[in-house]
Amino acid sequence: VHYGPATSSLTSIAQSATLTKEHEVTVSALSADTRYYYSIGTSSDVLAGGDADHTFVTSPVPGTAKPTRILVLGDSGTANVNAAAVRTAYELYSRARGSDLWLMLGDNAYPFGTDTEYQAALFDMYPKLLRQMVLWPTLGNHDAITADSATQSGAYYDIFTLPKEAEAGGMPSGTEAYYSVDYGNIHLINLESADTDRSASGAMMTWLQSDLASTTADWIIAFWHHPPYSKGSHNSDNELRLIEMRENAVPILEAYGVDLVLTGHSHSYERSFLLQGHYGKSDTLDQTMILDAGDGDDREGGQGAYGKAAGDPAGAVYAVAGSSGQATGGSLNHPAMFASLDLLGSMVLDIHGNRLNGAFIDDCGKTRDFFAIEKGVDTIAPALVSAKAIDAHTVMVQFSEPLDQGSAMDLNNYAVDDGNGGVGVTSATLASDLRTVTLDLSSSLLEGVAYTLAVTGVKDDPAAQAIAPTQLQFAFTPTLRVENLNMQIKSVGKKFVLANATVGIGDVGQPVSGATVVGVWRVGMKQSRVTGVTGADGTVVFNSPKASNSDLTQFGFTVCSAEAVGYTPDPDANAASACIVSNGTPCANGESGGATMPMQVSGLNVSVSPDHKHWRGIAQVSVKWEDGSSPVFGANVRGKWEVEAPGGSISNLGSVTETTDGTTGVAELKSRKYRASPGDIFRFILTSISAFGGSYETGFPPPSNEAVVP
Repeated sequence: VHYGPATSSLTSIAQSATLTKEHEVTVSALSADTRYYYSIGTSSDVLAGGDADHTFVTSPVPGTAKPTRILVLGDSGTANVNAAAVRTAYELYSRARGSDLWLMLGDNAYPFGTDTEYQAALFDMYPKLLRQMVLWPTLGNHDAITADSATQSGAYYDIFTLPKEAEAGGMPSGTEAYYSVDYGNIHLINLESADTDRSASGAMMTWLQSDLASTTADWIIAFWHHPPYSKGSHNSDNELRLIEMRENAVPILEAYGVDLVLTGHSHSYERSFLLQGHYGKSDTLDQTMILDAGDGDDREGGQGAYGKAAGDPAGAVYAVAGSSGQATGGSLNHPAMFASLDLLGSMVLDIHGNRLNGAFIDDCGKTRDFFAIEKGVDTIAPALVSAKAIDAHTVMVQFSEPLDQGSAMDLNNYAVDDGNGGVGVTSATLASDLRTVTLDLSSSLLEGVAYTLAVTGVKDDPAAQAIAPTQLQFAFTPTLRVENLNMQIKSVGKKFVLANATVGIGDVGQPVSGATVVGVWRVGMKQSRVTGVTGADGTVVFNSPKASNSDLTQFGFTVCSAEAVGYTPDPDANAASACIVSNGTPCANGESGGATMPMQVSGLNVSVSPDHKHWRGIAQVSVKWEDGSSPVFGANVRGKWEVEAPGGSISNLGSVTETTDGTTGVAELKSRKYRASPGDIFRFILTSISAFGGSYETGFPPPSNEAVVP
């Protein structure tokens, strides 16, 4: 390994003379928080590297508060178009900034975790990411089929070299199965839930307590495979590994102030409220265990970040992010969860000072969930995260935390220099996320020129601490634009209809041919991914899947990405969305530009009906757009049934899902048959509503209604 501070200065060498097909070379005496470039080869040949792609930045000094971005992938080992789409969406989302660390939450290679499967699912899928940042994995149940944690053998343990002797910080665990890592002011803890003793008195939990007792990091993040809370493709109420991690690991973590717990296994995205003390099944959750029942979102329109007082360890967020390779649903109705989504995607964490931001990014690069945690008093000034030219007259600047509007929009706080006198800044606009500032320039940026952005005087809010004078370099590359998106309904027979979406791609009004366009159709509640290439006129046409001609079905289309050689991908491609009903009219919520409209429950009526010797509960849920304009057609309504006897005992009848009618916007959800007695109460609890272009939040407790057996 040749390495150095620049591609032209790879003057240091680390080498191994061992003849092997599994190479490990230790590169030592590196400086903290420093960028290095490297190449790999023999004494006579360079096999890889020596270019801008082969680079890494070393860890900061422990305890240092540095802006840090962490990529989180869960159950990503499918080695298919789903995993590739999630990867590409993350790369587009993080194109101007990149990540510092990478966590994998298990089931990294399907179905058996063999070496061949790891080649396809990891090395072939993420070659650029693997070259540039450290990956910290955990073992999933599929990885464990060909790996043994007791002997630390098998493909997983052969592929990864993990810090069992505290080489990366924390306390030595003596095993690669579980370990800890210090990165700046962040303490990461990996536990092994698939193939290791999970008992409270076992070696892993004993080590966990010692490790937590020794850390002084500002942030504690734990990750493993089997979630303590989930109602996705796995149920944390009745699966042993999930139960044991909740009962044995979570109390220890919470006692020492864990802030965030990340897991996979369920192929969905679920994110909790700020919790403390919930160690039983889902029906034991009570209001006292939810320390903050808000959304955790302090962006414009949100209810505010989750707060943890200085010196008070109470409160953690639990996220299930197991949909980086497949999304297979489930009831998605765990009461501890604020958000439950049956979508492909990844998580991105941004941490700086006393603040952690978490976001779920879907396979189109769209932010589907966002939350923030703030700890104690903010003593850290904002940091400049990235600068990106989005066209010849506009630069997008991102900061680490919410900004004071006045200083963020003060033109005197920004300067753009091309080395020949500078480029004037004519306006600065603060976005609704309160962290992104868009600068408009007085003259055009030129391709191939290195520009320097200097920022001073920008303050955070509410602490009003000013950023240290900072400079970042950026360059301008022409950006593709989704310039138009038109939809129409096409009849294909008496029983079926489909829709066409025509996407136009251009560069400042000029059509671009040969651009690869990726989009997603949502027909009713079914989703499918499509790819096409623009012709000479800069357009490409996509046909949707078929739908029944007898229903008023919504056809929604979203452009995920548009790419062409010599162009920067459109940063707002996934804002290009359109929706049309099968009768040819626009969707009721006027879906366009990627906007979503809130939905409301306008009626929840429950009745009971005899069925021979049994009874059924019948719930009719009416869904409308929040402005009351019209019913929502084709919305997916989920809920659960239970029966309460006069003495107070409760029988769980399970979850049900139905779609709202194409004329009335009403979904009828029936319980299974139950041998009820007079006085028994059939209760329906609404857990979620989802629709293209719509958003609905149940809150806590969720809406319910009931009827009594006569």
